[in-house]
Amino acid sequence: KRAIAAQRGQLATRGLGLDETSRRFKEALVHQLIPFWEGTPWSFEGHISTPGSGSIACGYFVSTTLQHVGLNLNRYRLAQQSPINEAKSLALKIDVKEIAAGSVADNIAAINAYLEEGIHFIGFDQSHVGYILKEKGYLYLIHSNYAGTTGVELEQIEQSAVFQSYETLYIVPLSTNKHLLDAWVHQTPITIIQK
Repeated sequence: KRAIAAQRGQLATRGLGLDETSRRFKEALVHQLIPFWEGTPWSFEGHISTPGSGSIACGYFVSTTLQHVGLNLNRYRLAQQSPINEAKSLALKIDVKEIAAGSVADNIAAINAYLEEGIHFIGFDQSHVGYILKEKGYLYLIHSNYAGTTGVELEQIEQSAVFQSYETLYIVPLSTNKHLLDAWVHQTPITIIQK
């Protein structure tokens, strides 16, 4: 976390462009933080802040990793919201994209068409949240998986039993959202949309 904070401080003082800020945010979240969380067990009540020291619910996994990457937010409040309100909280000044294209394949195609390369928030109907990573044209779901015993994992979206269980999805770009990146660099507090 200290290394990420130092990088964020450099961004604030050097004023690097959107592409470089986006790359660094994604790198920090996907490659510097999330690997430590992989395999941490899921539980509905889990809210640990240290990877592997207990269990973590899906909402707390998202809110804790976002706080650890340096977003100025209340991880408890964010994790306790519905997926749509978590999405609205992270969207800042952009719209939440609702996808309900019909079949699983149609939803995947709609997500793929909508998203740029990077890391994004995904909310599932009323009960689950995680990240969508689009990298080299592939889509991955990163979440605290309640199906089975895996816990926090990265899986190809087509292989995800959880993804196949939902029809309505809420998508918010994170690493390509200029307003969120500005809030990250300048430590602007994120207002949590309450239920």
